Amino acid sequence: MLGLANVYTDASSIKYIIDNPRFLPKLDMIQFLTKLPFSRGVIHCNHILTSSIQEPYEGKNIHVMLGNAPLIEGSHLRKLYMSPVKTIAIFNHADEPYQRSINQKKAIISTTFGFGRVILSPIHAESTIGNSKAQDLFVRNVIWLSGQEQVLN
Repeated sequence: MLGLANVYTDASSIKYIIDNPRFLPKLDMIQFLTKLPFSRGVIHCNHILTSSIQEPYEGKNIHVMLGNAPLIEGSHLRKLYMSPVKTIAIFNHADEPYQRSINQKKAIISTTFGFGRVILSPIHAESTIGNSKAQDLFVRNVIWLSGQEQVLN
């Protein structure tokens, strides 16, 4: 993920799209892409010891719009020189267009990079229609990135 965190995208859940030549025609690809905004998944928010910013959602499931394949842990070698990755949320369930299970894979992670903070996520909580919890989760992540957690207190 751009060398910012020791995670990478696990495209195996959508590998059938990449390997299937029938998706090459524009109409088929457009049809696939139109499914993404309506594709819903369930993420489970973990308990994070380092920050209370996500406290209202810890241990809870939230329905979100999916956007890409899940994140999985990177190599052990990179753990020696990259900042630790903290899993904020994992996938609990996903529907179309994912054919393979993405359950228990990383949905939102946080880490640091130099003096900055990083959050990576394949979901689109900010675009989830009709779910204020997902949108609030996104806002809380942005506030954590800014280092202004006291705004919520």
